[in-house]
Amino acid sequence: MKLFSAPIANVNYCLAENQKQFDKIVKALGIKETFPSAGEACTHTYVNGNKVICIVQVNKKPKNKMEYYALLAHEAVHVYQEVIEWMSDEKPSAEFQAYVIQGILLDLLESIKKEKK
Repeated sequence: MKLFSAPIANVNYCLAENQKQFDKIVKALGIKETFPSAGEACTHTYVNGNKVICIVQVNKKPKNKMEYYALLAHEAVHVYQEVIEWMSDEKPSAEFQAYVIQGILLDLLESIKKEKK
């Protein structure tokens, strides 16, 4: 498991491509809460003081690789939304939003690449 850090704010995030990986991540991070999973994927947020961890959990991988990438892009936006909330930035610029989401998505895609090795 690779835990990534958002370029701004105190938000970390990672990818779990199945329930087994998700359980392993939760245990490794010492998270005691239970998280209901929903849909093909969801982003779980755990907050402990000023530490925020988002776990992008994939419940059912689409068969098509492009649909999977689109699903991860969707979840990257949810991670970004946590970043903005913790920054207390009510109106970030469109270009700022695009760059942060792009970085988060690249990290999630890098996780896929590492898992396949």
